[in-house]
This record gives sequence, C-alpha cells and structure tokens, in this order.
Amino acid sequence: MTEFKRTTENVDEIERLVQSVVEGGEATEVQRLSQLVGNTIPVIQKLRNKAEETDPVKQTYGPQMREKVRGLVARWEAMEGLARDVLQQQGSDVAPVGSQVPPLATERPLSSAQVEAPPVQPSRGQHGPAIGAGLASNSISRAAAASPSQSQRGQRERAAAA
Repeated sequence: MTEFKRTTENVDEIERLVQSVVEGGEATEVQRLSQLVGNTIPVIQKLRNKAEETDPVKQTYGPQMREKVRGLVARWEAMEGLARDVLQQQGSDVAPVGSQVPPLATERPLSSAQVEAPPVQPSRGQHGPAIGAGLASNSISRAAAASPSQSQRGQRERAAAA
C-alpha cells in the first residue's frame, strides 16, 4: 500500500474518530485520535512537499498525483483544526510523532499469526504499514468536519482517476 493511500485511510479514520468523540466517545478513542493526528502531521507535510516540488529532476509525482495530494492536504487542513479542537475539549492534545496507536474495542484482537503494525514514521524513503489499516469507514458528518460531502468527494476521486 502506498504512503498516499495509507495517509488517506488515516485521514478517513481521524474523521470517523472526531465524529465519535464529539458524540461522547470513549477515552480510548480520544487517545487513538491524538496519536493518529500526531503521526499523520509529518506524513502530510512530506506528501505536500513532494507535490509542490518545482524542479523537474526532483519531482516524484506526475500532474494527476499532485492533484490528488493537494485534495488530501485540503481535506486534512480542515480536519486537523477540528481534531485539535475536539482533543482540547476532551482535555487532551496531539500525541508526539511515533506514538503507538492503540486498537479500538471494536477492532478484532490480533491473532498469533498477525503482527501489530508500527506507526508511520516520517523519515525519508521509509514506508511503514498503515496505521489503522482496514478502518476506512467514513461515517462522519461532513458538515461538522467542514469538508465536502462523501458524494462530492467520490465524484472528484472518480474524475481524478479518469
């Protein structure tokens, strides 16, 4: 899975957690939200820097991917402020980069055959497993998150993929 896809899934998870915490979520959800936000910030910055590279020799992304990254960054910017506000209301703050993200009670426990994925590290060239992989459900109220509706986002993603 690419860094962009993992980060997109993390932003989806953050949106879901913000909605859950606003609706009276548990302390584990607040902690998970804090850690996901802390681990996502440097990755978003890294993706943004790659997308904004103007030197053709150093460019990592083509025009379509740059647009996708810009869309993710715009989504993140709206969500980051909201997530920080929600954390502050809960008496919490953004966790430091590299914090372990605890599983939610609704997630299946790891079997002995599975290995827990470490958090995404913001170092250059390192591609770690996704944080919260498989939790891309997105039930947040878009109006509360100040981001486009799911249908609008889906239309943009389909247009960008075409």
